[in-house]
Amino acid sequence: EIELKRTKFKIRNLIEEGLVNDILTEEEHSAMKPDEKDAAKFYCTFKVHKDHAPMTAPPVRPIVSSSGSVTENTAASVEYHIKDVAKLHPSYLQDTPDFLRYIEKVNDGTALEDDHILVTWDVTGLYNNILHEEGLESMEQALNSRTNPEIPTDYLVKLMRVILENNLFRFNEELWRQEVGCAMGTKPAPSYADIFMAKKIDDKIISLAQTYSRHGKSPIEILKRFLDDIFSIFKGSTKNLHILFDEMNKIHETIKFTTNHSSPPNEPEE
Repeated sequence: EIELKRTKFKIRNLIEEGLVNDILTEEEHSAMKPDEKDAAKFYCTFKVHKDHAPMTAPPVRPIVSSSGSVTENTAASVEYHIKDVAKLHPSYLQDTPDFLRYIEKVNDGTALEDDHILVTWDVTGLYNNILHEEGLESMEQALNSRTNPEIPTDYLVKLMRVILENNLFRFNEELWRQEVGCAMGTKPAPSYADIFMAKKIDDKIISLAQTYSRHGKSPIEILKRFLDDIFSIFKGSTKNLHILFDEMNKIHETIKFTTNHSSPPNEPEE
């Protein structure tokens, strides 16, 4: 319980700094007080849509619920201020209807050729594999693009750092701390992860694909992403697509991908 007290102390100091410097209002300062809060709670949900052997449990998704936790309202404040900048990148997809509207435009355009391959890439455990410094750097870059910020970038980064570094949760009647990555269950996690992917990963995928360009044109004709799920149309051979996939898994030490794709007519699967 000493760690819980230390975390409350850090948050109190930080929100006091915000109040004294007219960054936070009295109402915001009061709402973010951690005094009556506890550690988060850990649980798992089952990924029932994933393949698994008969009579065995499906893979699990670890969740750290911040509801009622010491960082809950701090996290809500951060999410409020980063959610809009998290949408400002070319690959952004809002939700399934947004994706379907985009596909409708593709279908209404030029017909796909035999060597067009439909590809999905999925990041394995994205939230839990974002290294703190890279995630915070990405967030800072995105926030610095604002023209009329309500709260200074450096202060929001401080708040997010406290959330990341003090993710305390209870499991099996013991208190734990998550050391790496962002908790699934804290409010800014999706926006934070989206910003990280936009700043650190998306452009590297596109640059890698340029290696297999034809007449200077990238084989990735479309790349759209909803958080950790990427949809792309790749023009070329499955051999080059698989080579690109292998190279993608070398982009980052903790960010790894799985993939599925269509097979062009008359071309054997590699």
